Amino acid sequence: PSIPPPLPHPVPVPRWPAFLWLTGLAALLARAAWIHAGFAWLRLRHFLPAAETLRERVQELAVRLGLRRRVRVLASERLRAPAAFGWVRPGVGVPGDFTARFAPAQQDVMLAHELAHLAARDPLWQLLADLVTAALWWHPLAWVARRQHRLAGELAADDASQALPDGPVVLAECLLTLGHEAADCPRAALGMAGFRSQLGRRV
Repeated sequence: PSIPPPLPHPVPVPRWPAFLWLTGLAALLARAAWIHAGFAWLRLRHFLPAAETLRERVQELAVRLGLRRRVRVLASERLRAPAAFGWVRPGVGVPGDFTARFAPAQQDVMLAHELAHLAARDPLWQLLADLVTAALWWHPLAWVARRQHRLAGELAADDASQALPDGPVVLAECLLTLGHEAADCPRAALGMAGFRSQLGRRV
């Protein structure tokens, strides 16, 4: 009987691409976990319940925007602009001097913007977008899509200003004011970056 030819040796598959991908994935996941843990720590240590009148106004705005869940309202001196947080227990954080620094109409329009984020469950969607971007960190389009997703969320939340009298105009004024504050203080405190992202297009 004829002897079959020897089987060719398998070509070794390089392992460095998988190692590189896992390194990038681990770094981005660690960064996301650090940011979320840091914000959670700030909420526990530096945030206090806001004034009762402000909490009542937030609940009224939430009902107007179709948000039926109870929304926590916390205040902190570390915030320079309102910020929405939480997809299990939704909440809005405001600066400690929020009611003194902004007129009532400005307060309402910024609160409506953050409540619109909560109504759309943006904190959860942003977390999922961060996870997908971490998995596809090597692809430039993943970062472009993440950036566009965040901008789309901001623009959609801006539409909530239409539920208030002169809301779009007041919102534009708020964005410009916060933009000037951030320009004067490049290392602005927590909350500023989220509210004024893609400032020019939003105004």
